[in-house]
Amino acid sequence: MSLPLYINIAEKIIQKIQNNELNEGEKLPAERHLAEMFSVSRSTIRSSLKYLEDLGIIETFHGAGHFVKTQKIYISLNTFYSFDIETERQNFKIKNKVFDAHTYIPSKDVKDIMGISNFTLIHYFKRIRAIGNIPVMVQDHHINHEVYPHIDFNVLNEIPLYDYLQDKFNKSPSKGVETITTIIPPVEIQKLLKIKPDIPVIVIERLAYVEGVVAEYTISYLKPEKYSFILNLEDKKSV
Repeated sequence: MSLPLYINIAEKIIQKIQNNELNEGEKLPAERHLAEMFSVSRSTIRSSLKYLEDLGIIETFHGAGHFVKTQKIYISLNTFYSFDIETERQNFKIKNKVFDAHTYIPSKDVKDIMGISNFTLIHYFKRIRAIGNIPVMVQDHHINHEVYPHIDFNVLNEIPLYDYLQDKFNKSPSKGVETITTIIPPVEIQKLLKIKPDIPVIVIERLAYVEGVVAEYTISYLKPEKYSFILNLEDKKSV
């Protein structure tokens, strides 16, 4: 049995979103234009839009119109987590682009943060992480050379960092400390995330440990509309 016309139209709109013809946060054309685009009545378009809203794909603001809804990624802070695992678990496909990769002796600030000696080398690389064609995160990675002597940076375009470290060295971080803040990011980050100069981002600084040694220091810049963080709280008196 064929689907109702309004659902067929809704699926065509979904396809436009999946093909990045309509981006998250973007306003849909007016009902009249959609009716002309799909050669259907405005009442059919209204039914299609209601169907999309019920699915959580679009949202409607009275007097402003219909907008493609931003699909959030939810991160639990109760355990040590991987952005890759959490993203895939929630059915988002993330693309990585690694650049500015090199091994060097870091600045005093990085040495002090990581608690490493003056002669310890660091593997550094920057990553842009995108869903579809939309950048959602930029990361500055500092990996301790003494823990991981050699890293094939090119592989990290395809393989999650922790999976690669576990497969190659049979050890990956499983404990860490994070600080989470918000800032107006540097111009470079604004350009990489394709955001306006006055838009704040979430900044997460992570120190990750392997056998008590700092193996990784990463600064992540996240688009705030894309991520939500969950932390379960419990009264100590009830423990």
